[in-house]
Amino acid sequence: MTIKTVGLTSLLLLSLGGAAAQAPLPDLKGGQDHPLIQRFQGSALTGYAQTDWTSVELPAALRADKSLDRLQPLEGREIRVHYLSPAGKTALEVQRNYEQALRAAGLQLQLQCELRCEALYRTWRDKAQPFERGLVWHDRGIPGTGFSMYDAVGTSEARMLVGTLTLGPRTAWVLVFSNEFQDRKSARFVSTFVQIVEPKAM
Repeated sequence: MTIKTVGLTSLLLLSLGGAAAQAPLPDLKGGQDHPLIQRFQGSALTGYAQTDWTSVELPAALRADKSLDRLQPLEGREIRVHYLSPAGKTALEVQRNYEQALRAAGLQLQLQCELRCEALYRTWRDKAQPFERGLVWHDRGIPGTGFSMYDAVGTSEARMLVGTLTLGPRTAWVLVFSNEFQDRKSARFVSTFVQIVEPKAM
């Protein structure tokens, strides 16, 4: 298994809307947007991981109570990206922008859950926590002004979608999860986790 921060496969660039705004933090050094989807305008890239070949399970079906019923096993290239929106945005606005852009590109929706889906979110979060439990700092690293990356992926006003995009001979799986998050300075942001899996042979 090889983990990299460069060399992404070119797929399709989607443009997300939103008024221009200053990003809440500088971008993580070594991180980059996936060519499949562009970040919500003004967001900061705060987490990034690329694995050239791995096995992944994405949520694929829900029970009547909105808890997780089935996982879709996948093997191939995986990219995980975490963003923080500009302050003042809502999870609904950010998630709808991603959803509309992906649908316009031909997304086939496999699963969607919005609000009152805590059982799904908690199960998925435990299985797919994307990054180390380090801290991201505001104010040039001043203690007490940061937040835990783990805590930024939560259930407040949370929304998730999972779908597939067929591009030529390949089908990519895409998961977008947004929730509202308050850091230690009581500033509110939208935390968005994007997971893209490009299945391929070994």
